Amino acid sequence: TVSLSIALVTSLPAIEPQDWIVQPSATLVLDGIADAKRSDDAAIAANYATKYGAVLGYAALGASSETDRLGLWSGGTTFVSVEAYRARMPDKDLPPRVFGASDIEAENAVQLRELWYEQRMFDERIRVIVGRQYGECEFGFTETAGDFPNAAFPLNPTITMPAYPDPALGIAVIVTPMPWLQLGGGFWAPPDEDYVGLVEATVSSDLLRIGDTVAKLGYWRHESTVDYLVDASVTGLREASNNWGVYGSLDQTVPFPVGRETALFGQVGITPEARNEIARFYSGGIVLTGIFEELRPEDSFGFAIAHAAEGGSLRVDTESTESEMSYEWYWRFAVTDWLGVTAAMNYSTRSGVWATGDGTPSPSSQLTVGLRLSAVFNTCLLYTSDAADEE
Repeated sequence: TVSLSIALVTSLPAIEPQDWIVQPSATLVLDGIADAKRSDDAAIAANYATKYGAVLGYAALGASSETDRLGLWSGGTTFVSVEAYRARMPDKDLPPRVFGASDIEAENAVQLRELWYEQRMFDERIRVIVGRQYGECEFGFTETAGDFPNAAFPLNPTITMPAYPDPALGIAVIVTPMPWLQLGGGFWAPPDEDYVGLVEATVSSDLLRIGDTVAKLGYWRHESTVDYLVDASVTGLREASNNWGVYGSLDQTVPFPVGRETALFGQVGITPEARNEIARFYSGGIVLTGIFEELRPEDSFGFAIAHAAEGGSLRVDTESTESEMSYEWYWRFAVTDWLGVTAAMNYSTRSGVWATGDGTPSPSSQLTVGLRLSAVFNTCLLYTSDAADEE
């Protein structure tokens, strides 16, 4: 499989000039994909597309405002965003299913996505976020891996919570009792599903005396009926009343003779094997920033490996074994302080049998080469009268 992905990303993140009232944000992502896949299994080849081309697009417009700038109480922020997708992959696409060609894949739609209010209290030791939100903004995200184009590296795919492209109504509470400890939890009600709950502990310190350490440990639970495969040929599907999983991640900066900063990261996720598409997930990688420190201090390079073992819901029977491996490299070139270019290559392989009723092994592979342009602009929509007079 060979895929070419070109993405253009424009982002206007929140900033804090002296007297702003409303801060806009905008994001645009465009992916062009040409894909050709091959399978030795005749049944697979007959039922799945092996060649296709696709153009995927994602756009978002958002706005935030702080209550103290509106002359109200302090510590409050409101945020709203509208997102548009034209990012549905062609029908009958032949996976790998965990590490796909584009991390913006979604059903075509234009919808109000996020609408939430955040209140910060006691010198921001307590934060409460209520409304329609993405859980990944507060939980489970691995910061060091944030520039990898494949979404599986920064966000563990075993975690069940509201994540792109499906936010949910709920509440998140984050408490920081000590500078090095953060405790958080979320409770959400996804549409047409029962609730999802999550708790997470984050420890940030220099305990190893070699650099900054950020370690996360979390548990999630989904109170919903789950159909799972025991043995398709004999017993068929069974039901469970809930689903759950545990996960962890580590970000660690380390001394390294090359570059301005070097960081390692790792992730692990474990779920009940029979009830989930992914039973176990492991990943790890390295990111070097400022490899040519004198000439290119802001450039970064990353390499990561991930392994996903599929659970019962994707198996033909309880004896089959399926897994996917992914290897990804990227280089982010900082053109200016507001413009960056990221070149990336991802190679993913899948082994095992497909859930088609035919037990013939059918391995496949996928090579994705991508180019991403990112432009970041800071601007404001509305100002207070004092700021307007100054300008």
